[in-house]
Amino acid sequence: MTLTAIWELGFGSRPILPTDNCTPEADVQHVENEILASIGFYNTPNENKEQYENILGLTSAVTSLVSSSFLSYPFISIRNRHQVFPTRYPSLAKQHPFHNLNILKDLIRKEGLKSLWIGYGAGLLCQSAFVIYEAGCNVVSVKGNQLKSKSTIPRRVWDLGIAGMHFLLYIPLYPFYRTSVLLRLGGYDSRLVTKKSELSSIKKLTVDFWLTLFHPEVGRIPWTTLISAYIHHYIFDYIQAVCHLRFCRMLLSTKKSNKRETMLHSFFPELVCVVGSHLLARLITYPMETIVYSLIAQDANLSTTKYSGLFHCALSILRERGWKGLYLGMNGFLSEACVSWTVLEGTYYIYTGTANVLDWMYS
Repeated sequence: MTLTAIWELGFGSRPILPTDNCTPEADVQHVENEILASIGFYNTPNENKEQYENILGLTSAVTSLVSSSFLSYPFISIRNRHQVFPTRYPSLAKQHPFHNLNILKDLIRKEGLKSLWIGYGAGLLCQSAFVIYEAGCNVVSVKGNQLKSKSTIPRRVWDLGIAGMHFLLYIPLYPFYRTSVLLRLGGYDSRLVTKKSELSSIKKLTVDFWLTLFHPEVGRIPWTTLISAYIHHYIFDYIQAVCHLRFCRMLLSTKKSNKRETMLHSFFPELVCVVGSHLLARLITYPMETIVYSLIAQDANLSTTKYSGLFHCALSILRERGWKGLYLGMNGFLSEACVSWTVLEGTYYIYTGTANVLDWMYS
């Protein structure tokens, strides 16, 4: 009966049913009664409750990402040390994630608790710089496409020029990335860093980079390391974008649910796509990360290796350690992934419980 009346209201006519003995006016009145009954059944949305839910959802999402980064950072430091210095830290050779807890205890006893987060500040600066870098790349790409439509330059030449512009934008970003890696590797005296501000370490290593970039010393390869790091960043960024798109197609359903969802519930699948694509891209590019970090350590005089470039470093590692040498520290990566997913799932359940409390308060 309801569908019949809606059909009439929408199209001005309705199908004649054999058992239809009601007049159009009666049908319309029946629809109005059903609409009023439906409105009376569902509670009117509470603006205060929705505001609290939105604030709570945004806070939970941001807190989840920050907590995941902060709690997994010690395992990242362990992984990086094993990647670059496999013989310097023999206790890291055991390939199971739970062994990392014993390593953390040893590091805390020898270097102090603050040593586990050395370089974290530089990493945050690096992430902030990446946001600016991506914004700059987007501006360059948009302006480039506008100029390309008015020029006769071949497409390949134009794309090469845009890529070169992206690389120039990456150069000011690289010192923060390099500093964060070196501090995690213990390149600057950890005891000095914990006693003084990490800002002084960032300043010292950044100045060191710019000096060697324009006045390279014997045995140092700043430009080679810079280009290798950019290639790694470009490949990682591309793989992460592809993985994110795949995850979105699998996890983000296009079917609308009749149940009202809160902010975090609607955003949570996107959060899963972001974290999942980041971890998968890290796993795929793990061998190249090992190579780039080894080059950075050599350029900063942390190691006695004599790599001449990206390919020479890869071949040397394969010759000396085998293909497993490119995957050293994988136990630290597994621990990092476990921490990230635990925080993500914990955030969802904590938010759900808090949302249920709000439902009870405003019921």
